Amino acid sequence: MKLLIAPWGNPFSWKEVRYRFGNTDCTSKTSLCALNQELKPDHILILVGDSLAKSENLIKEPNYSDIKNSVSKEIRSFLPEKYFSGADAEIEVCVLPGTGHFPNGSFEGEILDYYYLLLYHLAKFFSQKLPSEVHLDLTHGLNFMPVLTYRAVKEILQVVSFFRSTQFIAYNADPFTGEPEVLTLHVVEHTEEPARFPPLSPYEVNESARFFEKLVVDTHNQKLKSVDKKWLKEILTFVGGIIYGLPLVLFTFFVPSEKVFLQLNEALEVYEQKMGIFLEGSRLHLKRRARFLPLFRVLTLTWLLLILFEKENLLKTRQEEVTLEDFETLSRKVFWKDVISRSRIGTELKNLKNIKNSFNSWKFLSELSGRKPDSPDPRNFFAHAGLEKNALQVCRSESALMLRYAEEKIKNIQSFILEALKQK
Repeated sequence: MKLLIAPWGNPFSWKEVRYRFGNTDCTSKTSLCALNQELKPDHILILVGDSLAKSENLIKEPNYSDIKNSVSKEIRSFLPEKYFSGADAEIEVCVLPGTGHFPNGSFEGEILDYYYLLLYHLAKFFSQKLPSEVHLDLTHGLNFMPVLTYRAVKEILQVVSFFRSTQFIAYNADPFTGEPEVLTLHVVEHTEEPARFPPLSPYEVNESARFFEKLVVDTHNQKLKSVDKKWLKEILTFVGGIIYGLPLVLFTFFVPSEKVFLQLNEALEVYEQKMGIFLEGSRLHLKRRARFLPLFRVLTLTWLLLILFEKENLLKTRQEEVTLEDFETLSRKVFWKDVISRSRIGTELKNLKNIKNSFNSWKFLSELSGRKPDSPDPRNFFAHAGLEKNALQVCRSESALMLRYAEEKIKNIQSFILEALKQK
């Protein structure tokens, strides 16, 4: 499946020019025409700001859904069939927060809300479909839109890459100078994103704010929506399991995706409820009295990760006791692309498979080598892919070797991971 994504500014002011890409020439107001005819994508996602809303298209007392629907309808009317002939792409218009003062109105709010909500919508899309190719057209887009779109798409693909290899291709056209000319579309990046969980706080350097439980605050930074701190620590411990290549941590701290999705939807509902919408003659005034915090981004990426684990039938519930076979299956499917993780986990798997003793009771790994269990060491914990000998217990049930963390060591493990994440 091919997905084509395009952030747009105000297309109603664009002029028709000739765009060229590959073997395709197309006279159009948008580069999307040539890309569509040459690439023949299965799905086109057009990103626009709610700042395109016009008061004359709205009812007397509109709500935010009315604004988004009116913008989506206007954009669809801009797309004559001739631009998209010869292809069967499903076209979706995604209306996101816009910011600025324009002839049609004033739109006040945080620019980063565009990025946070784009991540949310992309996560929903990728939870249902996993394209083999993602094409990003950066030719159009209002000031902040291209760079934030680029970042959001790349971060989503990094999470998806744990389960699917996806080609990412970005394009940009020659600059339009107003003269009659042909604008060539260029490939500016063609990569396959590595499997990794993106940095936890790319826009927040204050460590004390990184993992704070707030999701949405008002313009005075007062809490509007938060999550339980204990639950958040479990979520972050799971995230640490994927970041540091710790398969048993993923089993032990798994959280069902629907619980995270519920938090995101509640945050979105609170955010939209705080919209101030006013019609002032021919102009619309939209003031966002709330903003998202970086935790919304972390939970969005985590939700996508969790739901992909579920869809791959790797994890569906929390498992405190795991067979060595299940441990190996998850490890190979998720971590084997990374050479370092494969080496670390592979060494531990080999050592565990060499355990030939028959025993029905749980024993610390340190006991099997004739040592008395001690306090777990954080250095050894990460060096041995989470299978620290003073934290890991093993038991042979019939022919299967079972693994688990000792219950009294769970707090140590969580502490190791949360401390390490403070550097991320």
